[in-house]
Amino acid sequence: MRYLTAYTLQSIYIGSFLYLLFSIFTISGESTFITTAGIIGVWTASALIGMTTMIHHTALPALIRYGIQISVGIIAFITISVYLGSMNLTVLEILETALFIGITMLVIMTINYLLTVRDSKSINQKLQNHTE
Repeated sequence: MRYLTAYTLQSIYIGSFLYLLFSIFTISGESTFITTAGIIGVWTASALIGMTTMIHHTALPALIRYGIQISVGIIAFITISVYLGSMNLTVLEILETALFIGITMLVIMTINYLLTVRDSKSINQKLQNHTE
């Protein structure tokens, strides 16, 4: 349960940060990209991606694990975008959104991986110092 909470919160933090960065570069003079519904949508989709990270604790091959995680993320973000009305159901728009979400998820997974490597190094150093 601890890992589930940690992965979910990390993904929400990263998703919120990316949403903020994206909104900074897309704010126009008339309309604001940041909305309450948009924030809740990002939190929901990011939480689903974080929960799916638990699949990496299974014995499935890595390609299948990453495929499942990316698929869940793309489906979650597209579903929320359609539900919130920020996206129409045209093939081109779905493909563009899927590509953007896929790239965003790769960024999130890379950051999660780097955080895990950092934590592993910290744990290994503590273990080495403790055994010496």
